[in-house]
Amino acid sequence: MLQKLGYLGERKQNRFSLIFTHDVDSIETSSGLFNFVKNCLGHILRRRNPFLLLRRIRDQALIWLGIKLDPVFNFDWIMNKNHLRKKKARFYFISGGKTKYEGRYSIRSKKVKALIAHIREQGHIIGFHPSYETAGNAQKFHQEKVSLEAICKQQVDEGRHHYLRFSVPETWQLWDSNAMRLDSTCGYADFPGFRMGTGDSVSVFNVKTRSALKLKERPLVFMDTTWLSYMSGYSFLDIKEKLTLIMDNARRCQSECCVLFHNDKLANPEVKQLYLALLEWEEVMA
Repeated sequence: MLQKLGYLGERKQNRFSLIFTHDVDSIETSSGLFNFVKNCLGHILRRRNPFLLLRRIRDQALIWLGIKLDPVFNFDWIMNKNHLRKKKARFYFISGGKTKYEGRYSIRSKKVKALIAHIREQGHIIGFHPSYETAGNAQKFHQEKVSLEAICKQQVDEGRHHYLRFSVPETWQLWDSNAMRLDSTCGYADFPGFRMGTGDSVSVFNVKTRSALKLKERPLVFMDTTWLSYMSGYSFLDIKEKLTLIMDNARRCQSECCVLFHNDKLANPEVKQLYLALLEWEEVMA
C-alpha cells in the first residue's frame, strides 16, 4: 500500500523462515511410579482400553530396563533433524511451579542439567517456559528465570508462557521488566493462524503507560496440541492442507512462521510425520 501511494524509501528485506520451538513439559514417558500408575488407571477407567494398558506396561518396563529408548527423550533426534537443515532448535524449559499443570521434572535434577548442557554444546537455544502461576506473579517469574539461568550458566532471553497464558499489556510488561528479549506466547490455542496479522517479530507497547518496550513478540502460528486437542477431527492430510495455505501466505509476504512442537507429543508418529514435513516444506518453499 505504501508503494502504491508512492513511497520510495528503503524497506527491510525479510525472508520466509520456519522457526521451530519446543516447550519441554516432560522429559520422559512416565515421571515416577505415581504418574505411571495414574496413566494406567486412565486406560482402565477413562479410555476403557485393556490393549492400551498392556502396551503401556510393556513399553514402560522395556524403558526402565534400558532395552527401549524413551520416545519422549528425543532431544538428539530433534537437534539432528534441525542441524541437517542448518537450523537452530529452541527448547523452552520450566524451572518451577507446583500446580497440576507442571512438576513433571525438576530443573535441578542431574538428568535435566546434563540435557541442558548437551543442548548448549550442540549449538541450539535454551529458552524460558514460565510456570502456570507466573502469569500474574512478577516475583515468581523472576525467581524461575534466575533459577534457569543458574542452571544454564548464561542469560536466557526468549521463551513462551506455559499454557499460552497471555494478556495485554501485562504479559509483555512482565517479560520486558525481566530483561527478556523475545516472547512467543501470542497465538491461537484452538486454531493455526496469524493472531497478530503477521508471523514476523514485532515491537510491542504497554498501552496503559503509553510506552514502547524493548521486548519483541514473535507470534505463534501453529502448535501440535491445537491439532491433537481442538482439531482432533482433522486427519493428517486435513492439517497438512491447512498449514500449506498458512505457509503459502507467509512465503508470499516473506514472513517468519513460528511453530511449536512439544517433545513428548513428538512420540506420536503422526505428529513426528508432520514435523518432518514442515522441515522439508521450508526447503521447497524458500
